[in-house]
Amino acid sequence: MKLRKVLQNRLRLKHRIMIAILYVLIPVSVVFAGIIKEALNEIQDQVVQANMNSLQIYRNTLQTEIELAEQYLINLTWVNEEFAKFYSTEDDSEAEKASQAILSGMEDVFQANKDITAFIVYNPGNGIYRTKYNQIVAYGKIKQGIELELKQTLKSKEDKPLGWFLMNCSGRWLLSRIAQRNGAYAVCLVDLTQAVRNARLNYNIDGEVFFIKKGTILANKDWMDERGIRLDYSKEEFYYAGKKEDYIIVQKQLAGFKVGLAMPSERNNERVKILYFSPVIYLGAAVLSLVCAALYLKHELFIPMDNLVITMRRIQGGDLTARPLKYKGTEFAQVHGTFNSMMSEITTLRIKSYEQQLMAEKAQLEALRMQIRPHFFLNCLKSIFGLAQAGKTEEIKKSVLCLSPHLRYIFDISTEVITLEKELQMCENYISLQVVSQCGSPKLNLSVDTNVLMLKVPPVSILTLVENCMKHGMAQDGTLRVQIIAKSYEIDGQRLADIVVRDNGPGFPEKVLKVLNNGEEKEKNNSQVGLRNVMNRFKVLYGDDLAITFSNNDGAQVEIMFLMKEEGEVNSNNSLCQ
Repeated sequence: MKLRKVLQNRLRLKHRIMIAILYVLIPVSVVFAGIIKEALNEIQDQVVQANMNSLQIYRNTLQTEIELAEQYLINLTWVNEEFAKFYSTEDDSEAEKASQAILSGMEDVFQANKDITAFIVYNPGNGIYRTKYNQIVAYGKIKQGIELELKQTLKSKEDKPLGWFLMNCSGRWLLSRIAQRNGAYAVCLVDLTQAVRNARLNYNIDGEVFFIKKGTILANKDWMDERGIRLDYSKEEFYYAGKKEDYIIVQKQLAGFKVGLAMPSERNNERVKILYFSPVIYLGAAVLSLVCAALYLKHELFIPMDNLVITMRRIQGGDLTARPLKYKGTEFAQVHGTFNSMMSEITTLRIKSYEQQLMAEKAQLEALRMQIRPHFFLNCLKSIFGLAQAGKTEEIKKSVLCLSPHLRYIFDISTEVITLEKELQMCENYISLQVVSQCGSPKLNLSVDTNVLMLKVPPVSILTLVENCMKHGMAQDGTLRVQIIAKSYEIDGQRLADIVVRDNGPGFPEKVLKVLNNGEEKEKNNSQVGLRNVMNRFKVLYGDDLAITFSNNDGAQVEIMFLMKEEGEVNSNNSLCQ
């Protein structure tokens, strides 16, 4: 038995040693791989940044040349006196001299802007067409194609393009700008193919410059095709391209198209390739060690932890009876005991808290209802007293007959909610009572959907609103008309109840509307007690799903809206003592 325990202890120690080795091996492997990756990323970033800097310098140079050419054309067409003679004189010889003077002044522009291919001036009125090409390039037959295409564009009656635009002449793309004044034209051309050559000769750029617009390569297409480079116009950052992705591509926006630079990738460097493969064997050994460690941790740690997480998710879903399984490990056994003890205590406290909340809400409802009972009772006694003073015996009898079910409803009801149908019956009875006991003929009009008749409402709530109409609306001339509308609507898959009580009286004072709608504290004279009572009782029942609005609409109007709850979500005990 002792030998067995010793072997078990040794086995455990072996496991601990293996775990310790793995704890050292894994960080070292991660650090080693991270260093290699960081070194490769640093090399890549340096190459990319160098390419971006070169491209940015070249792009800025081109942009500057384009802006200078633009400024030159503007000055030529709007400031230059010779151009003014060129388009305004009717003497062809004077116009010819003016054109020659214009062209002779372009030599300095060519010296400053080596990428500009040619300038052209053209006056359709006298047919004078003159060109000035950069002497660095001999275009030969290409020149004829360029001029043919340009003449057709200038002679066309269609509107000329505004700003810089691309024109394809004899298979070459030219960046073109046409300036016009009084029917005469001044044109600047930039040959993008020659611009690529100038990048190698004049700007000492390593790599190949290209121009692209969406899916069309504007210059250096043959070089790209030979190396299998497929350009992506949408890319904003650098990317790899080529048959073996052995070129780094960077691109910048320029005048409606992009200028780019293709450089051999650092992956083609033999020294860099060694860095790519150096950690493979080492990481392979680390992965094998990780597998062994994972199998061990799965049994000792992962399975117990998964069980604990599943238990916690069940508890979050409302299953307070869920408990984690018990494991042999000392730590998890302690967690098991502590967790179960804690959950038992939480369950007990939650049940007590829920019971206390129910008792508080029930007490609040009872207090609100007790506040209403003397309010109605005193009003009814006042009405009968008024009839007795007037000696109206028959009216007193009728009043008593109507008052009996009314008082029975008010004093004997013992539930927190009743059906809307029962509440509306009491409203009709109350109006009948008022017809007998008061001067005038109040009218009650009901417009109620059948699907809301069984809706749960606080007792004496709608009746309080009707009584408020009688109290504040009877002072008007004519017949007081009280209307109760109860409907339901479906919104986003839920049923919304809408109850409106309105009259044709003078309506709410503006100060009262502000107090009721803004939820301000009640005034010192305790006005609007009945209305506040109704609001509070509805809020207890429906909480945040309730909205009550007070307004004037040819009289006072109270609108109550709330989500219709399923049976059981609101206290549905609606038995009445008849």
